[in-house]
Amino acid sequence: MEAWNTTLIHANPFEEHLLSWPDCALPAIALEAPLPLSCWRTLEVQAECHGRAFHQELNALQLVANAGSAITVGLPGRDGVSLLFIAEGEVHLQQRNSAVVAAAGEWFLVPPQPLHWQSSNFNALCLTAPQQELEGMGPLLLQRLHPSQGSLQASLLEMLTVSLRTIAALPAIHGAVLNSLALDQHLLRLMGVLALSDGADDGADAGGGDPLLRPHGSALDAIDDLISYIKDNLDQPLNLTVLQNRSHYSRRALQYAFRERLGCTATQWIRAQRLDLARSRLLAAAPGDTVSSIAQACGYHAMGLFSIDFQQRFHVKPSVLLREARGAVDPGLG
Repeated sequence: MEAWNTTLIHANPFEEHLLSWPDCALPAIALEAPLPLSCWRTLEVQAECHGRAFHQELNALQLVANAGSAITVGLPGRDGVSLLFIAEGEVHLQQRNSAVVAAAGEWFLVPPQPLHWQSSNFNALCLTAPQQELEGMGPLLLQRLHPSQGSLQASLLEMLTVSLRTIAALPAIHGAVLNSLALDQHLLRLMGVLALSDGADDGADAGGGDPLLRPHGSALDAIDDLISYIKDNLDQPLNLTVLQNRSHYSRRALQYAFRERLGCTATQWIRAQRLDLARSRLLAAAPGDTVSSIAQACGYHAMGLFSIDFQQRFHVKPSVLLREARGAVDPGLG
């Protein structure tokens, strides 16, 4: 499962370009990145700021790298959507009703709203673009990208990584080369598709066509019906394509609605409902019930996946829980 990750960033590709103040004089627009660069805003504070930074402008796109010590700071809103990569350290991010713990090696989508940052010593990289430059962008939430092997997000991040390494290898004096490659437009396109993609699902969107050009709509009104439908059909195939066809809303609109209402993706919520139902059935199993039959009745047809998901959620093997439940009912059972 980790094979795809070997080509992705594990370190900041701009590490050798990071400079301390006063060697690195950041422009005002760089300070708007969702990074703790507030100490660079005034000369009085800059002298005590031990962080290092790098900035490169690629037309409408701003690329900022920053390494610094542990800090807690509130960051103002900005005119742009950002992709944030944590190369080192642990960062707690909070924005509106969304909160994430960012670990090294992870990517995040950061909307323009104010952000609370709390971190250990860190090293991070950020790409920021004006929202109007990202076609078809609907309402966004602070979220971690979840690329899995073979998924669209994994492929997009691989392409993004190659582009960033290319930029890092070409000093600013080769700006004409970067312009000829049109890497800014390539990065903008990648950012837009990443913001609209679902890392948990492989393959093309059932709606067809370019995901940036499909309408999003507001699916909040359809969530109650979908919740009831999911609970009544946990034994049936359930994914974003099924929900999209039933609700007539786009995948992106459904993902936003689930996060807004339930605080997770549709895929995560369906999995949790299936596992909760499986646990209830294991605890009240009939004499002829088996782990396999209960798993299939809850929508799992791969026993290995069911066992892994169940143990991650409840920290006990399903077979052990079934045996303990039957032993509690009949102490004579071995």
